[in-house]
Amino acid sequence: MRMIIFVSLILLSLIDDISATSSGLNVFLGDSFRGNVVKQRNSSADVCTEWNKIAQATSAKFSFITSRIADLERKLEDLLRTMTYPTPKITSFSCPTGYEYYYQEKFCYKFQTICRTWAEAKTVCIQEGAELISLSAVNFGFFRDLARSRAGTCGGSVWVGTTDASSEGQWLWLNGGKVAHSLWASDQPDNYANKENCGDLSKLFDYKMNDEDCSSKQNFICRAV
Repeated sequence: MRMIIFVSLILLSLIDDISATSSGLNVFLGDSFRGNVVKQRNSSADVCTEWNKIAQATSAKFSFITSRIADLERKLEDLLRTMTYPTPKITSFSCPTGYEYYYQEKFCYKFQTICRTWAEAKTVCIQEGAELISLSAVNFGFFRDLARSRAGTCGGSVWVGTTDASSEGQWLWLNGGKVAHSLWASDQPDNYANKENCGDLSKLFDYKMNDEDCSSKQNFICRAV
């Protein structure tokens, strides 16, 4: 009986200790949880505060940039309104009456449909402030086609500005240049019958160059000088 009472007293003591410990633990846990909640609230508040600061700073910078852009746009509009643009100078090459403009080498020429000897043709060109045309590898194709399409009187060939009258076989243009061999028709110049000292674009050779009797009357081309 005494033993039962003793055990009972020990159990009651243990129960009281457990209750006290549990109560203390509950108090400790409760305080700890509340502390963490408070800390989390404080931390969240700090984050919100920092975020608000960043948002305010960003908004201020955005407003500043927007304002600057608007200001620059106004200045640009004012500048465009006050700017004066230079009037482009349109230069036109004025050719003498009856002459046409050859754009590739920038000179004026005239296809003469009258019939003249080589010397007479030279004189006509001089009287018009021009000279019998000198041909080059650059313009030969153009003036060959021109002669082919326009020559119709005087036998169909066209005088150009070259002769070897001063030195047989030395073909020079009136401007002093040498006549390129590639411009001549095949087997030309041949000084047929020893009397061909003036150059033309010959119908006989599909308007490649040929030496011809200077007394023949033909169309011719003048170049303004």
